[in-house]
Parts: sequence; structure tokens; C-alpha cells
Amino acid sequence: MDFDTFRKCFFPHTYLAQDPADDADDKLAKKNRDDLSDPSKREETQAMIQERLKKLETKLKLKFQNCYHSVRKAFLQLDGDYDGYITVEDILKYFGNETELNYNDLLKLMIDHDTNK
Repeated sequence: MDFDTFRKCFFPHTYLAQDPADDADDKLAKKNRDDLSDPSKREETQAMIQERLKKLETKLKLKFQNCYHSVRKAFLQLDGDYDGYITVEDILKYFGNETELNYNDLLKLMIDHDTNK
């Protein structure tokens, strides 16, 4: 459910007001949605997303390799609930308030690398 649908369903009194986007992130998200729906910009947008995912993967590799000498130790440190799986939430907790990490980018990266999806 996107923001507009959510607002229409649960906050109908604000939906009719047609408020402008709350902040820069909302405006950027709307632009990205519009770009994805525009066939002429689709390839450019996909290339931008792939580049962003490559940068994120490189950043994660560097951080983990610099902080841990053992793969097992790194995995156990990230697996906060000790269920044997690392989730996007586990990685976000590890990085704390790092603003460059995006939940959806991390999720896409993990799905792409997980053979079980």
C-alpha cells in the first residue's frame, strides 16, 4: 500500500486537502515512482538503481572486512536474535543511524544474493 492509498483509506479528511509532499524524501520518492512509470526513463532509472546497489554492496563489504577477521564472528554479531538468519533489520541495527542505508536497497541486495530468496 503506497502513501496515497494509505492516506485515502485511513485519513480521508486529509486526503481531500491535497497537501504538498512533506519533505524532500517524499518529493524524491514521488519523482522516482514517476520515472519508473515513464517508459523513456526506465532504463536510466534502472541503471541508477544498479549503481546505487553496487555502492551499497561495496560499503557493506568494506565495513564487515575491516571490523571482523572471522566470518562466523561477523555473522553471529549481526544475527541479533540468534535465529540463524541475518535480516535487513539486523544490518540496520548494526549500522545505527547511518543515513545512507536504505531499507529497500538492503532488501533488494539481500534477495539478489540469497539463493533461497
